[in-house]
Amino acid sequence: MSGISIAKSLELHLVRPLITRDEVLAGCAQAAAAHLAAVCVWPTHVAAAAAALAGSDTRIRAAIGFPFGQDAPSTKLVACQRALADGAHEVAVMLDHSTLGSTSGQAEPTAALEELDRLLEHAAWSSLTAARGRAELTIVLEAMLLAPEVMAPLLTHLHDSPAGFVQTGSGHQPRAVTEHDIRVLRDLAPADIAIVAVGGVATLTDAAALIVAGAIRVGSGSATLILEQERRSRGARPTAS
Repeated sequence: MSGISIAKSLELHLVRPLITRDEVLAGCAQAAAAHLAAVCVWPTHVAAAAAALAGSDTRIRAAIGFPFGQDAPSTKLVACQRALADGAHEVAVMLDHSTLGSTSGQAEPTAALEELDRLLEHAAWSSLTAARGRAELTIVLEAMLLAPEVMAPLLTHLHDSPAGFVQTGSGHQPRAVTEHDIRVLRDLAPADIAIVAVGGVATLTDAAALIVAGAIRVGSGSATLILEQERRSRGARPTAS
């Protein structure tokens, strides 16, 4: 990371259960001032975030189906459409993990593949992909809870799809994402799918290690603090919040 700021590899995740609109607006202001890659917000806060970030270079990512993914696929698709209409640049969609089993790897992911097909085949993506590229759709898997053999068919399914990213989780799990988790996903995922590392990332050292391991972005509720750590390490002035 020497000589290059980590800012455009960081997302500020504003998806605490009790986060308020005012806290989201304050976070958006900090993210814009720091030129972070994105903020991630609940769907109900997308319109406010879009207004706050108008004219900035920070993108808005809406968290759809978080934290467990147990909405009907049709409900998630409607939520995606609404979030994009409200001003989101990207949507991160949590798959229904009740269809996937756990670390045992015993579950057959047929139902999950069917849900993934419904998401990927949605008519809206074709026009968005043509206009904006593939960064609009992120598929979210709780990678720290799932065996590689469970994730493998889902990740393979993303090749040459409307999805641009796979995300390592909701950030609501007790274990932090590790470099090993990123390397496993990088080995399993098609080369054309980028990885967003989310979950328990609180320091510059952690974030930089995840990027070196293969993540293109790191999402954290501490993203602005991580950037301040970088600036202090370089002797730069802190960003006004």
